[in-house]
Amino acid sequence: MKKFLVFTSLLLIITGCSHVSHAPKKPSSIPVSTNVKKDPISDKEQVMIKTEEIYKCLKEERFACLSSFIDSEKGILFSPYVFIPENALIFKTKDLETLDDDDHIYTWGTADGSGMPIELAPTAYFDKFILNNRASTPDEIIFDRLVKRGNMISNLKVKYPNGMMVEYHFNGTEKNDAMDWSSLYFVFEKDKHSEWKLVALIHSQWTI
Repeated sequence: MKKFLVFTSLLLIITGCSHVSHAPKKPSSIPVSTNVKKDPISDKEQVMIKTEEIYKCLKEERFACLSSFIDSEKGILFSPYVFIPENALIFKTKDLETLDDDDHIYTWGTADGSGMPIELAPTAYFDKFILNNRASTPDEIIFDRLVKRGNMISNLKVKYPNGMMVEYHFNGTEKNDAMDWSSLYFVFEKDKHSEWKLVALIHSQWTI
């Protein structure tokens, strides 16, 4: 009888074990960091992006918006030609904020050929020496490299040895034998916070 009871007990234990369900283990969750560090933007990328934004302001004739891109201490220099004179005009932030409505006549330099002073109000100067080519996009965009154009000597790199520049070049037309080409140089320097700021807008064209 004892043997029968022992056999029955073992049989029940074995049968019970065979019906035990083993739930699959959930995979352990690994926390994913959302703070992915982006590669720092290069100096070239910073300058190129700012140049595009500045050119957009210029095309839309929102000249006062230049104040947000310049060095508040250095201001911005304007030159109608690539040889920058010692007495080139420099506008500070407060001057740019009212530039759209400024009808004062300034002397911006000396006209090539005639030697006459270039005396214009800001909007007239921008129309003649900044936005003289109304093309939506330049034919060439050249980063920090001075391409020899025309016969005028450029002192841009001498004036801004630590700067970076972007040239927007517009080809001349066939009917004028390409002599009506022009370029606009955006010159940048780092401010005291190591941020690239616009310090000069330099115009270039065919000269005698």
